[in-house]
Amino acid sequence: MPPPLHNLLATQFLPLCLLGLAVLQAPAQVTAPPAAPDVWREKIEEGQKLRNQERFDEAEKAFVEALEAARRFGPGDVRLGACQNTLALFYHSRGKLEAAEKLYLQAIETLDEAVGENHPDIAKVLSSLSALYLSQERSAEARPIAERRLRLVESAAGPDDLKLVDPLNSLSLIAFIAGDFDEAEKWQLRSLQILEGHYAQSSLEIAAALSNLGVIYAADDKYQRAARALERSLEIRGKAGDVESAAAARDKGHLAEAYAARLQYAEAEMLLQDSLRLREKAIPEEHPEMATALNNLGEIYRSQGMPKEAEQSFRRALKIWMAIAGPDHLETAVAAHNLATALRDQKRYSEAEQLFERSLRAFTAELGPTHPKVTQVSEAYEETRRLARIAAAAGPMFSRGVLAP
Repeated sequence: MPPPLHNLLATQFLPLCLLGLAVLQAPAQVTAPPAAPDVWREKIEEGQKLRNQERFDEAEKAFVEALEAARRFGPGDVRLGACQNTLALFYHSRGKLEAAEKLYLQAIETLDEAVGENHPDIAKVLSSLSALYLSQERSAEARPIAERRLRLVESAAGPDDLKLVDPLNSLSLIAFIAGDFDEAEKWQLRSLQILEGHYAQSSLEIAAALSNLGVIYAADDKYQRAARALERSLEIRGKAGDVESAAAARDKGHLAEAYAARLQYAEAEMLLQDSLRLREKAIPEEHPEMATALNNLGEIYRSQGMPKEAEQSFRRALKIWMAIAGPDHLETAVAAHNLATALRDQKRYSEAEQLFERSLRAFTAELGPTHPKVTQVSEAYEETRRLARIAAAAGPMFSRGVLAP
């Protein structure tokens, strides 16, 4: 049972793949040379105040005016690069990704000319551009940007500085998304090594790195290594009193998946139940993490031959995905498919057939008719239809006593 971990990574990854836009609310600007306040600087300050007041249209106008004022300094001036970066960050935070990308690229070009390609301040812009590409699942484009960022930070801070942890985590995440788990492990192990050189072994920073490492191992089917990393993370959290947090809930959920993959179903069920309890305290009912935990619990029940219990978990997961993503989303289609399997296990073929058909429509529309997942769902649908026909034909025969002993 491969764990669906692609959207359930651990704490230090979250600012990049799930919470990236939130960090842009207080952008770290590229350092401009000291100067008396003038129009471009005043407009940036005005835009920041308006943004903080959620007066976004007025803030955008101020940032645009700052950029126009900075153009008079020429194409290779650091003040122009700072204004390009500031407006890019604003657009990024507002979801205007195409405009943000264009301005990030312009800012990098401007700053390369203004301060040189090896200046550490450029790493700030590279970080934002890499996060933007990741939010669009453009990992191939994010990778060289993140690699350059790491080189700049390492050149300025040295090979063992804590400032390297975030760039290393970024590269690990990019490799993870691309399915290059060996590369993801390499970057995460280096990040962990740096953290262990600066923090006590009982620190939550180390626990977070171990969580990430456990996720990587599990995705690569290295379940024993995953279990060891996640067990160690939970041990650290226990000593630090961090036993009721969302991070602890995620660790327990991922550890449950590793146990289930090793057929340790009783331990996995207990961990998932506890993970759900913690999640119910920490996050809303209608949250993707809740749906994923419920789906995993359903799979464990199904693996133990408990289809009714599996049905209950799958129904809750489907309800959540319907509420947050709608009927045509791929996650909703997965949830419908899983519920259909639990119903088919109970010989409730008519109900299962309807759900398989619904799931098949969504997968075909999203992935195309030749995708392997579409083929898998189509085969399940046709098999359920065949079983439904057999059951329908057998019913009258039983009623006439044809098959009675």
